[in-house]
Amino acid sequence: SPLTEAVKNAFDSIKSPLMLNVRVNAGALPSNHWVNDIREGGGRIIGECCHFIDWMVYVTGSLPAEVYAASLPSAHQSAQTNDNVSLTVRFSNGSIGTIVYTSCGYPAMAKEYMEVFGGGKSAVIDDFKQAVIFSERKNRIALRHQDKGQSVMLSRFLASVRSGKPCIPFRDIYYTTLASFKAVDALGSDSPQAVYTP
Repeated sequence: SPLTEAVKNAFDSIKSPLMLNVRVNAGALPSNHWVNDIREGGGRIIGECCHFIDWMVYVTGSLPAEVYAASLPSAHQSAQTNDNVSLTVRFSNGSIGTIVYTSCGYPAMAKEYMEVFGGGKSAVIDDFKQAVIFSERKNRIALRHQDKGQSVMLSRFLASVRSGKPCIPFRDIYYTTLASFKAVDALGSDSPQAVYTP
């Protein structure tokens, strides 16, 4: 996403840990939806929250060290399929990120809202349509259309296949995926789960 790139660039010079908040107003899915199929979709934590963990890995430039998760009680959902969860991720550089992923919100509310704080700066990405970076000067970036970066991602992936050079470091992918599995474990055990130890 161009807005993610802008926020990442704004914080690249910050050496102190960052605080990140991600809110996803995901909306409800039918119980028979493929995402909720344990074998096919893995549930929304593994199938969808992983993208927001990955977003935080990219912005912080750090791997997830530990994850803790809590969820709303549900008689009809397992830890793996619960889609009203709050994840807290502690990163190896000291950054902390929180993801609130919910299916019980009003559907007209914007789906994704991100905040980043650190080194005297703040930034907001609102539904991948606009971003505001707060520092000595306030910088507002508005897009004509929502852009989550899928077309750029596909271009970089194809270039990666042609060149043989990965567009995302394998260890970022590995530990992002592991963190999503560990988040499910944290829900089941009600205790933080270690992910990466430097």
